[in-house]
Amino acid sequence: MFAEKIASILQQMSQLYERLLELSRQKKEAILSGNNDKLVEITGLEEKAATEIEKCEKIRQHAVSLYLDTNALPPATKFSELIARGHLGDKSSQLAELRANMLVLLKKVKDANDENIALIASSRAVIDATLSFIKSKIIQKHQATTNGQAATYSKKSISNQSISPVTNSGQSLINFIA
Repeated sequence: MFAEKIASILQQMSQLYERLLELSRQKKEAILSGNNDKLVEITGLEEKAATEIEKCEKIRQHAVSLYLDTNALPPATKFSELIARGHLGDKSSQLAELRANMLVLLKKVKDANDENIALIASSRAVIDATLSFIKSKIIQKHQATTNGQAATYSKKSISNQSISPVTNSGQSLINFIA
């Protein structure tokens, strides 16, 4: 019964990690397209999935703890040791495979999230560089006044002198990163 319960928990956790991986992919698309509403929605869904994973992990830990107590095994015994020592009988290989698959999924989710974090950081860098460029142009124009009077600017005069608009922002971001 213990092995079946653990197998069920690991399968549920694997499904949740698959969900997180899909959400990470969707988040990447939202980042590249600049869809802030979608980012907020996806973040909420990620938080729900992470909460469910946390609940499953607590249930798994509790079940393992009960198993260790019931079988007079040391409390520090790890789940992987139970599998390796054959404590879980004919389910050991199935549980080992479920555990290994879940660890692979966890790594994929981490890698996807790291990529999204890098995209956000590079977007910030592009924005900061653009703002610095605009600021330097304003300062240059201000310093170029010949009679020492402060120059006045309107939004229209600044926007008429700014950088030409980017027509393919997703590709520009990718080119910037590369």
